[in-house]
Amino acid sequence: MGEVTAIRWSRKAIFQVEKIGEHIELDSPWQAERIVNRLFSTPENLRWSPRKGKIVPEFGDPDLREVSVFSWRLIYRIVNEEALEVVAVVHGRRLLKRSLIG
Repeated sequence: MGEVTAIRWSRKAIFQVEKIGEHIELDSPWQAERIVNRLFSTPENLRWSPRKGKIVPEFGDPDLREVSVFSWRLIYRIVNEEALEVVAVVHGRRLLKRSLIG
């Protein structure tokens, strides 16, 4: 697999990150900015190794993977050789349901 040239975000995943930021901002605007920035920048680390993340155990789909970012699971789908899509960002303690994935 070569370099991933397209990284997309589902609307649901963007909304989830925005909500995470809003919640953290109540206690610490600085931490909120730091965490949101890390969540949005993490997929860049997958450009050369999109299979780096582990398979999401709840679904067992080899193209649906996740990486941990602080306390959150950043879940992404490998669309094809050149593209991946971030489909959800959920807290690590939250039960993952199909409806959370955008």
